[in-house]
Amino acid sequence: MRPASLFLLVAACFVCVSCTGTKGPELTVRLESAQVGRTITVEGLAENRKDGAVLRGDHFELWIVELSGWPDNEGKRVRATGVLAEDHGRPVFVRRPEEPIVQGVEVPEGTDLEKASRRWVLKNVRWQWLP
Repeated sequence: MRPASLFLLVAACFVCVSCTGTKGPELTVRLESAQVGRTITVEGLAENRKDGAVLRGDHFELWIVELSGWPDNEGKRVRATGVLAEDHGRPVFVRRPEEPIVQGVEVPEGTDLEKASRRWVLKNVRWQWLP
């Protein structure tokens, strides 16, 4: 047997052993940049907003990319699993007295607009209503 084949065989056995006894997805309660690109599971309340469906937890708000709104169950608890991503499409602005009023979220003078425009989004979502 060639060394490369032996390595692959040993690695496959290790992966199989390490996967046994897993409990399913771990519930995420706080969102962090280190989780971007990973599959997470969260629970919270379903909310419909002007810019889409949101899942609101105790420590986060998470937009659901595939939904423009929750179907008939707004305000109910929901569990969702998907890939966490960041989006900077939220329109934010600092209001200046001499400028016309614009659409978006007004933030105070000195706010980092890049940071303020960030929102967490969940892609490739599977979700279910909770009792």
